[in-house]
Amino acid sequence: MNSARVKDVFHRALELPASERVGFVERELEGADSRLDADEVLSLLRYHEQEDPFLESNALADAGLDTAAPVDGLDPGTRLGPFVIEGPLGRGGMGIVYRGRQESPPRPVAVKIVHGGLGGPALSRRFTREAAVLARLH
Repeated sequence: MNSARVKDVFHRALELPASERVGFVERELEGADSRLDADEVLSLLRYHEQEDPFLESNALADAGLDTAAPVDGLDPGTRLGPFVIEGPLGRGGMGIVYRGRQESPPRPVAVKIVHGGLGGPALSRRFTREAAVLARLH
């Protein structure tokens, strides 16, 4: 499998309407040598198009907490770079996790905001490691 080629075709396919993606992938990765690459891209596209029920749920309500109570932090609709905040998912000692939406590529995301005063180089390294681990999860 050629991972650079798979990544390139996947990202280009995302720019197309969903109805045109399969045909595009088949044309781009035509031939017996490319069948595994085409299968991988199509699998990634199917996964990408799935709804993610975890991010659609409300972890605060699931935990029996009052979701109508004011939550310190970000209001729905707040923009943080490429992300739009949709609402809180949960909170803990370090901060609040929000359900959000990334615009490009469009997908649901979780956005973690650390309480003020907890920052620093050690926390930055911890978040970098956490993000790398979470990015590998399927």
